[in-house]
Amino acid sequence: MTQQPPQEEDRGFVIRGFVMLGLMAALATVVLLIVFRNPAQPLPVDPAGVAAEASAQGWEVRYNSALALARRGSASTPWEIVAEMLNEKQQLRNFRVPVKDGKDVPDEASARRVVLNALTAIREWREKQKGPPPADAGSFELVRNKVNDLASHAVIEIKVQAEQTKQAIAK
Repeated sequence: MTQQPPQEEDRGFVIRGFVMLGLMAALATVVLLIVFRNPAQPLPVDPAGVAAEASAQGWEVRYNSALALARRGSASTPWEIVAEMLNEKQQLRNFRVPVKDGKDVPDEASARRVVLNALTAIREWREKQKGPPPADAGSFELVRNKVNDLASHAVIEIKVQAEQTKQAIAK
């Protein structure tokens, strides 16, 4: 038997095969570039501007307790702790992560999560409380001031949540 020249249909499959091979090679190159890129990127928060002094020992437990009381609408919500939770710089001091060069840098995501949780808890507290702000008006006023400050935050999610909380407090 003699070999026949490839038919036009077979040539189309071969060309498509080479195109797919080229696309796979390009994809592999992109993946390798991502994996081996230079990890020395500038930090979004300047660690020099955030002191390394965290809240007093047991702050995680106090924060969880304050959130639970606020979400339940308790009149005994510790507003000074909620106000501390709304202090983003304090949260950046509390939440630190080590980087490859041995330094501790702020964990922005965790710090902002605490701020957002506090804002949500305040709104939930307000939904369950009918009537004026609590008798401990000084501490609650501190919370109100922190919420007002966060309403002009650079991060959109915090800004929107603070605006919603501000409206809920005003009711």
